[in-house]
Amino acid sequence: MDHSHAARPHPRDRPLLARHGGLAGPQAGAAAERDEWFGVAQYLAPAPFIESADAAIVATARSIVGSGRDATAAAHALVAWVNEHLEQAPSVTVPSAREVLAARRGDCNEHAVLLAALARAAGIPARVVAGAIYLDGAFYYHAWTELWLGTWVSADAVFRQLPTDATHVKLLEGGPERHMELAGIVGELRFTAEESQR
Repeated sequence: MDHSHAARPHPRDRPLLARHGGLAGPQAGAAAERDEWFGVAQYLAPAPFIESADAAIVATARSIVGSGRDATAAAHALVAWVNEHLEQAPSVTVPSAREVLAARRGDCNEHAVLLAALARAAGIPARVVAGAIYLDGAFYYHAWTELWLGTWVSADAVFRQLPTDATHVKLLEGGPERHMELAGIVGELRFTAEESQR
């Protein structure tokens, strides 16, 4: 008797967009596409601070994305929603997406983890990244999100950008628990712009 089907998640337990043929997933065929998909599939799972399986996160993702099947349109809707529904306010905590959804306020870290959780709940692989942003003549610490839309695309809900502009300099991937690695570095960064010789 074959019980291999028992290990598969029930369709109602799979992420919303992934349920509809895996909008962000591979098309039938090419092994390279499957391998690439399996490399990003881990970014659909809940993680510390990115509670994408939380009932409130899933319900919110459903209400934002609706029945749409276009991952790019869903990504734009999620970025817009987080931008419009979170009050920008300084925070000194390590944010949890579940807590951010309830409080509806925070800085770049809160925006990044909530966008990542909502995207994962909607079936779009997502990860939090951090680095520096160039603003008003200086570089500052900043966190944002990357969404898998066939390739990693940067998304910043604070500035409502998908993709982000060239002022964002990614220095690491990982949730807020890794961002302390940037303490003391960001203010010391120096970048030089060079023109291409074509």
